[in-house]
Amino acid sequence: MDSITDPVEEALAEVHAAVDRVLALDVGSLSGDELDRLVVGLRRERSRSMVADAHVIHTWETLGAWRAGRALNAGVALGNSTHGCHRVAGAELGRARKLEKMPHTRQAVLDGRLSFEHVELFCRVATAERFALFLRDEQVLVEQCARLRLFDDEMRIELDAHG
Repeated sequence: MDSITDPVEEALAEVHAAVDRVLALDVGSLSGDELDRLVVGLRRERSRSMVADAHVIHTWETLGAWRAGRALNAGVALGNSTHGCHRVAGAELGRARKLEKMPHTRQAVLDGRLSFEHVELFCRVATAERFALFLRDEQVLVEQCARLRLFDDEMRIELDAHG
């Protein structure tokens, strides 16, 4: 008889094992090229995992799964459950809500064309008053930002948002 596997535990075990494999690397013995590939690859995967995390916490909040802990709100529940700050957790939930409505941004991060720092930047400048405009022009913005360095993106977007 086949044992029934828990897909959540299986996925988390795979992530845990991947982190353990990276930690087990003798990074001091890697060549400069290998270190560069590892650094860039880890940063890309970190951004991808943050998109995955945002999707999961958005669903967790939307479905009300956080209510099982009897917290006052989802931010407090997330902070408590993860030994984190409820203010940071609340900000993450806010970004997750926005990111769910940003398909071009989300896909660009998953494809490695943008980083999660772009998500943070877009969410910061796409305030409630400007969010509809952001969504209208999201694809163009993503394509433009994918060609630039983040510092250039941030300067240009901040100037446009406030100017």
